[in-house]
Amino acid sequence: MTPSHTVGIEIRTGEALLVARTGPSPLDNQFFVERVEDGSYGVYSMRRATSDSTTLKRCEENTIPKASSPGEVLRRLGEYFRLPSYWAHDQLKPYFTERRDI
Repeated sequence: MTPSHTVGIEIRTGEALLVARTGPSPLDNQFFVERVEDGSYGVYSMRRATSDSTTLKRCEENTIPKASSPGEVLRRLGEYFRLPSYWAHDQLKPYFTERRDI
């Protein structure tokens, strides 16, 4: 599934876009889509190095393969999360494979 709404995401090489947060705290995990030098799109997160860290560090998300389009990398991230995160970019929301029963 690659909805046409993902056409609206434009990321230049070297730029990143915040697409998900796992909680309300500034220290909760944050996920970004990044366009890399070869033109592909990848995902990295900003996370605490340890549970008592007061800063975040960049972590490569190698379990989420790079993709040739924003829609494809968002689909892969949605499959990785399965359930909607605390906050998600509107372009990511359709790709969650399960829904929360709230």
